[in-house]
Formats: sequence, structure tokens, C-alpha cells
Amino acid sequence: MTGISGSGKTTLANAVTERLRERSISIDVIDGDETRQLIGEIFGHSKEERQKMSRINQTIGRYLLRNNVSFILAVVAPFEKIRMQFRNFFGDAYIEIYVRASAEICAKRDVKGLYKLNQEGKIVHLNGSDATFEVPENSDLIIDTDNTSIAKCCADIIEYLHNEGYIEW
Repeated sequence: MTGISGSGKTTLANAVTERLRERSISIDVIDGDETRQLIGEIFGHSKEERQKMSRINQTIGRYLLRNNVSFILAVVAPFEKIRMQFRNFFGDAYIEIYVRASAEICAKRDVKGLYKLNQEGKIVHLNGSDATFEVPENSDLIIDTDNTSIAKCCADIIEYLHNEGYIEW
């Protein structure tokens, strides 16, 4: 799942994961912010540092897949190049879901307080505020969280996974 900060990627990833686990599907979430914290906040948010974080997330994903655990990767992935690297790395196991939300709505939500910190000058390179986010060109599914409930978004994703043969429902 890709989208700007605050678009609902983590919330949606957790909701979908919960529904799939109810059906005994082995799945986990790799959350970009959580990964960044777990490795000690050693990378910032510059383009180069985001590339490094992408490689770390790819490695984590590879280990999960080796152990037959599907996963949802909930990251900003602001550049088409990064998303294409994920697609090339994971091949047919990769489904790109663009979690679309306006910057205005994300700033109002500000669940993690990032927009406030950005306005105060305490963080820079916030996608949705002062950093580039290239709108995905090749998403398999687009989910609009501005006007759609998490429950409906979750149901739409599960329906897509079922219709495309990824899961039995």
C-alpha cells in the first residue's frame, strides 16, 4: 500500500490483516514507520534514505515469503522508481494498492502528529506537505479514503484479492 502520510495505509493494512487472519490466512504487516523506529531511526526521509529503507523492507518481505507468510507493506514509497523496484523484486507476489487521500484531509487527520511537526519545522521531507509524492501510474487497485469508510475500503481490497484468485473467501 502506498500513499501520502496520513492517507490511512497502516489503519487499512491492519484492518485487512485482521479480516484475513479471521480466515486463518497467514499474513503480517510491514509498516514503514514501525520499521524505521525498530532499526533505531537511523534513516531520515531524503530520497536516498527512502531508497535504503525500501531495501530493508524488501529484505523483511523476502524472509516472510520464504516462510509462507503473506504481508502487506504499508509505506509512503513516494517515487515511481521505488514502487517499480518493489514490483520487480517481488514479481507476481506484488499488488500495488494506492491509498488515495487529499493532503488537506491527511493534515486534518494527522494521526501521528507529523503534519504539526512539519509545520513547526521539526521534520522535513513530509510527503503530502513539503516533499514530492509521485502519484502512482501502475496501481492494481486505488482506494479513496477521503470519502470511504475503512470498513468499505477493507471490503473492496478483500473483494479484489478474491476476484484475482489471491485468496479463497
